Amino acid sequence: MSFFSRFIRVLFAVSALRLSGQELTSSKGIHDLIAIAKRFEIAPMKKPAWVDESHQPEFRIAWLSDMHLIDARSVELTKSAFRHLRGQKGIALTLITGDNAKIAEEEPKELPIGERRHRWLKSFLEAELGSIPYAIIPGDNWPWDFEKVFGPQTRSIDVGGLHFVLTATDARALEKETTSVFFDDTKAWLENELKQHAHKPTLFVLHESILPPCFPDATWAAALLDKNPNVIAALAGHLHLDLEFKRGHWKQFCCPALGPSHRPAIKILNVFKDKIVIESHEWNRETNQFAKINKWQLLEIPERFQSSISGIDVKPKVVNTTEGRGKVVDKALLERAKEVEDALMQFIFTFGMKQLGM
Repeated sequence: MSFFSRFIRVLFAVSALRLSGQELTSSKGIHDLIAIAKRFEIAPMKKPAWVDESHQPEFRIAWLSDMHLIDARSVELTKSAFRHLRGQKGIALTLITGDNAKIAEEEPKELPIGERRHRWLKSFLEAELGSIPYAIIPGDNWPWDFEKVFGPQTRSIDVGGLHFVLTATDARALEKETTSVFFDDTKAWLENELKQHAHKPTLFVLHESILPPCFPDATWAAALLDKNPNVIAALAGHLHLDLEFKRGHWKQFCCPALGPSHRPAIKILNVFKDKIVIESHEWNRETNQFAKINKWQLLEIPERFQSSISGIDVKPKVVNTTEGRGKVVDKALLERAKEVEDALMQFIFTFGMKQLGM
């Protein structure tokens, strides 16, 4: 199906939702939008010319999201993914972008349930990843007390000259996942962090996607990335789909869910001096294991940033952190859910028109 046909179907479907009185940000509306978005997922392809597997990258970053560790099945699936990663060469870091674990087994019952969940998760990661370092952020599911176990949810790290700004929204209303926002001091920290490291190629890491907008402050975040040329991409999970969008000088990548979904997968970022080639490794239901598939994505590193990249020392280094405040509940944020619905409609029209004009 051509992009034009897919775009028209999306407009028709979204318009039908609106005309029927269905809120796009309700549970049913989100489910319907995800069903539509599946038509835009990255598909298997012939190997592009820019994929040259005869040259070794400077280093590699594993990326996974939405483990949704809720039962024995999800645990075994994630263990299989980590076994696969342990068999890969040159992994300098495993990046985990939220919606992590609901399990809180064998942790002291007197502790808050959120802290127990994160203590269990930390033990699980250390056991299953072995010597591979990891960096993790919370998602919109089970984020409470993350900072008590993993430290500040907003921080920055360097790996081989690649700068990562990891963050999470500060508050949300429990009733709707599309109500997450940043506090003003977090916004100020993020603005200063990107400005301070304007000379480094930077990846902005957040559970919720900025494109398509999945939270009220997505418009603010997009504008922040627009004015910082050092940000070459935003990495997100949340939608459980394998998506890619481009806006100006930066791209939005959405990692498919690792947890039980229609296509469990992990990504591996092969970092070269001039580009990052992203591989997809998906769960094969016939062999019951993960395997690399014919799917690649390209992220170019502008020439002015290329001298920063080096595979000599790829040990992750913490650069800056916030004070480590945890996520809070704010029912008043329910009033902002409509902002996401309006932003989604704007995204659909803007993205579609840009593509049709190419």
